[in-house]
Amino acid sequence: MEWPRRTVEYTSRLCRPVTDKVLNILHSILGGLSREYIRDPNILVTDAFNMFHQNFVDSCLIAFLEREVGNFSSYPKVDWYTEELRDIKNHLDLINELYDRYKIVDLKLLRNQTRLRYKLEMYRAKRKAYDKTILNSSNQQKLCGISLIRKES
Repeated sequence: MEWPRRTVEYTSRLCRPVTDKVLNILHSILGGLSREYIRDPNILVTDAFNMFHQNFVDSCLIAFLEREVGNFSSYPKVDWYTEELRDIKNHLDLINELYDRYKIVDLKLLRNQTRLRYKLEMYRAKRKAYDKTILNSSNQQKLCGISLIRKES
């Protein structure tokens, strides 16, 4: 009998880290650029702005070097988290932020209702995914119980 195993996944993405050193480099680059074109009466305002914008973008690309950032994840992706749950969670986060700022009673009620709905939908989604795992298992009594325990831990 083969036990389900956790797989180690490597994910990477490109980013441009913002540090004090990089901001100083950007400041130096922008400080060294000529800005005479801004006051030139022969250049249209839109052209001057486009030149300024292009200088700024080029300076940012030089200062903020692109780096690959990666991480190892030993946890498999959950198969029960759905787009609907993500939307409810985003809505709940927004309501929490508004309630923390304004302390309105109606927002508190809405927050509690949305929180309850989120927990209920999460329970249903997990239940549905686990039922699907049980139905697809070849040894439903033994193997499935172990795989569900490993998913939870």
